[in-house]
Amino acid sequence: MRVGRALAALPAIRSAFAAGEISYSKVRAITRMATPALEASLVEMARYATAAQLELIVREHRKADPARGGRPSPAIVTATCAPGAISTARW
Repeated sequence: MRVGRALAALPAIRSAFAAGEISYSKVRAITRMATPALEASLVEMARYATAAQLELIVREHRKADPARGGRPSPAIVTATCAPGAISTARW
C-alpha cells in the first residue's frame, strides 16, 4: 500500500514501472526516499543498479539524512551514472 500511495505522486517512477523498465523490488526501494526533485535521478539509477544495490543506497541515505536525525558521514560519495556506463564503488 505504501508503494501505491507513493506512486500516485511520482509520475516518472510510475511510468518506468508501468513500462516494465524497473521491477517492483526497485520501485519499492526508491519510493522510500523519492521526492519530485529526486525522481528522475532515481529512475535512471534504478535502470542500472540491482534491487539490492538500491536498498543499500536508500538505507545509507536515510541514515545520513539530517531530517531523519542522521548525520552525513565523511565517507558519503555522490555518483552519477550515464547510460551504458558501468561503475563499481567500495564503501
